[in-house]
Amino acid sequence: MKKRIALLIVAVMLFSLPVTSLAAETTKDIHVPKAGITPDSWLYGLDNFMKELHLLVTFNVADKAGLLDDISGERLAEALKMVEENKGEYALTAMKEYKSALEDIVEVLDKAILDEKDMRSVIDKINSNRLDRKELIDVILGNMSDEIRSEIEKSLSAAKDELEITIEVTDLEEDDDDLQDSNNADDNEDSGDKSEVIDDESDAEAKDESKKDEKSTVEDIDSEEGEVELPLKKVVTAKILEETIGVDTAQKFVLGELNLRQILAVSSLAEQTEKTFEEVLTVFLENEKGIGATAKALGLHPKDALKEIKKVFKGTKSQIKADFAEAKQEVKAGIVNESPEENLGEDKQIADNKDNSSDKDDDDDDDDDKYYDDDKDDD
Repeated sequence: MKKRIALLIVAVMLFSLPVTSLAAETTKDIHVPKAGITPDSWLYGLDNFMKELHLLVTFNVADKAGLLDDISGERLAEALKMVEENKGEYALTAMKEYKSALEDIVEVLDKAILDEKDMRSVIDKINSNRLDRKELIDVILGNMSDEIRSEIEKSLSAAKDELEITIEVTDLEEDDDDLQDSNNADDNEDSGDKSEVIDDESDAEAKDESKKDEKSTVEDIDSEEGEVELPLKKVVTAKILEETIGVDTAQKFVLGELNLRQILAVSSLAEQTEKTFEEVLTVFLENEKGIGATAKALGLHPKDALKEIKKVFKGTKSQIKADFAEAKQEVKAGIVNESPEENLGEDKQIADNKDNSSDKDDDDDDDDDKYYDDDKDDD
């Protein structure tokens, strides 16, 4: 009897240890924020109350966003601690609090956008932490049971996506190069089969192959400063802008006159007001690229305008990610595409030719009318 009990205890220990050690081992090379009071403590509610009080008396919008980011990191650390101790329900509680903190950050940033507040002092920190914590989130979710994970995974993903889009809209001056790493990470994150994901080495191979072929997806663009190499990601983006907005706008993007974020914001506002891109761009520049001020100048409710802008950002980003993945596969397969710059030039030439043809037809019509009038006078 004693022997059976001893074997049972050993079996329980063997089955319980791997989960704990796996979580700890997986996070060995990941930066983990400092945990606060965990949800299994009777002091957890008091800890939450004190944090809410701290936020209530923090009036500077940048400081409040930074504080919320710190709280979100603390929640992740608490969730990790709970999964390491095999307390799945408490880990779920901490992850729900983490999601809530992300939603609060979005709310603060939205207000900052509409009030034209300068958030550069904190936005880089929030974005950096967002990227750094992706692996930590994967570890936490991976150590939850399927039943518990299903309660948070979908809503958490939506909150993370919303924060990412909001960060981009918050800083319209940021160069679009920062989107490349983000989208590559998203490609890997969204794919369930790791064997189908193009890894960094494949990306490097694709870049090397594209550089070897002058007619491939990497092109040299003439500018006042000389020749500029156009990356594959930018080629894909330019093509999408050409198809959805217009050739002139795509050329502004390629030549660096406007970045992607600014183009999408202006395009959305133009669609909301049924004005041309150029008309809204003029108002946008007059209002120093402020979304709130531009929306008011166009007669839009700023909050509603921002909501629509985010939809455009989300939809375009999703399209870029899908088309970029397809383009990388084509480059790897050796499929040669026409130069995007040639495409833009050809489309613009066709448009110009149509305009010239239309003008010529108008001139011919005028001549016919004049001839007809002369005949009437002769009669």
